[in-house]
Amino acid sequence: MELRDKNGLTEAEFLAAYDENRYRHPSVTVDMAIFTRTADGKIGVMLIKRANHPFLGGWALPGGFVDMDEDIEDAARRELMEETGVASAQLKQVHTFGAVGRDPRTRVISVLYTAVLDNMAPCAGDDAADARLFTLTVRRRECGENRTEYDITAANDELGVTLSASLLRECDGIYEKISRLGTCGFASDHGEMLLYALMAAELAK
Repeated sequence: MELRDKNGLTEAEFLAAYDENRYRHPSVTVDMAIFTRTADGKIGVMLIKRANHPFLGGWALPGGFVDMDEDIEDAARRELMEETGVASAQLKQVHTFGAVGRDPRTRVISVLYTAVLDNMAPCAGDDAADARLFTLTVRRRECGENRTEYDITAANDELGVTLSASLLRECDGIYEKISRLGTCGFASDHGEMLLYALMAAELAK
């Protein structure tokens, strides 16, 4: 005997009448922090220059919206290929970002992935105005128990572009929070994303 809910509906009947547009719901995106070692032994990260609003002209991690019919990791691999030309990377899921107001279009929740590649030659796809390798400098200082401040600089000398982010990492037991003290040149919260990815890849020494 099929189970029925309080309205007397079977699961099939409930699903047939279900209206997915009845309630507002967030959109989901994926972003990828792809690192490499530069010729002089420094850390490099792939960034794309946004070709569209919002944050037009800003530098961001490659990423985009998840389609209704694809898995999250499949979306990450597709967006990585579309925006940078990188077809193969061992992606690791790092963190989920869902602060209200992080995207002015609508409520957007983003799943962050990271990978470290031996060689990388970024190539901008249709969804990016440019894709470049930026050299990272990370400075950290302890500023109290369970509080560490990070200053991240991402520079591309060929373009004469330097981005910066000052971030505070606070740990309370198993709970960890990273907040922005200041950013310059990074789109949205991508400076914050970068620090999470650096720590996950054990590159934020």
